[in-house]
Amino acid sequence: MGKDRNGVFHPGKGKPSGANKEEGLGAQSTPPEKMKEYLEISDKYTTGPDELSPNLRLLHHNRNTSKANTSRGYGTKTSGKPDHTKQQEENGQNRFAGVETASQPTEMPGILTREAFKELGAVSANHCISIYIPTHEYGTAVNEMSDSILFKNKLQEASKKLLEKGMKQPDVDKLLGPAYSWVYDTGFWRNQLQGFAVFLAPDFCRYIKMPAAPPELLIVNTSFQLSPLVPSMLATRDFYLLLLSKHATRLYKYDTAGINEVKVAGLETLSSYEAPDIDNGEHRGVDGYTNSAD
Repeated sequence: MGKDRNGVFHPGKGKPSGANKEEGLGAQSTPPEKMKEYLEISDKYTTGPDELSPNLRLLHHNRNTSKANTSRGYGTKTSGKPDHTKQQEENGQNRFAGVETASQPTEMPGILTREAFKELGAVSANHCISIYIPTHEYGTAVNEMSDSILFKNKLQEASKKLLEKGMKQPDVDKLLGPAYSWVYDTGFWRNQLQGFAVFLAPDFCRYIKMPAAPPELLIVNTSFQLSPLVPSMLATRDFYLLLLSKHATRLYKYDTAGINEVKVAGLETLSSYEAPDIDNGEHRGVDGYTNSAD
């Protein structure tokens, strides 16, 4: 049945408006054999003609439909994750739980010093892995663990490349084991800056939380790829900004990580001075003498 421009419904051609309908509102009559069953359901879930029973549990229309529901086999209420996802995480963690790694992950400063840069540049081995990814400090990407997923994909790509180069799976697991320990660490990915870099070699694991987002990169070579670290090293100058007003005095420090207020004891007292009487045509020059507008 179509509508015209005024919103009035019109039956299809050749079909009366009451075709295929019973008299009244079009509701079908209740079969006699179902009457008793319908009355029992009505008594169970209602207390009046238009009132639901107080013990009836309703699902909120804005509920999170991805939450676990044990009655439907999607997982457990404590985990909040589907069974297959939880199982994948456990398999990934168990895979590297028994792998012995001689190296422990060590964090390096976000803006490398010359000595730290030389340390990375001095490493040479048959298989050196450099991984760079952009990360997030807040927002939906953090809640959805997008950075962790991207990092996991890079590790899987690195594993594939190492196997193609003839490396055995146990040796690949040993080399990538320290990095895989971060994949399912929620707290680790909730404490990031704009970028993340990791450098892996036999008995060597270093990582950097970068103040600026690097290009997404994975390199497997005989040495580390360090060029994405250079821009932040060249921009290491710090700037200080002093804001003076009649009511407040604030000091800010600006560097490649952003701008942050610097707390200095007694700095607030610098703002208590007597303003010149501009309305009377007087102001103080830089030499301290009072000058007249005349």
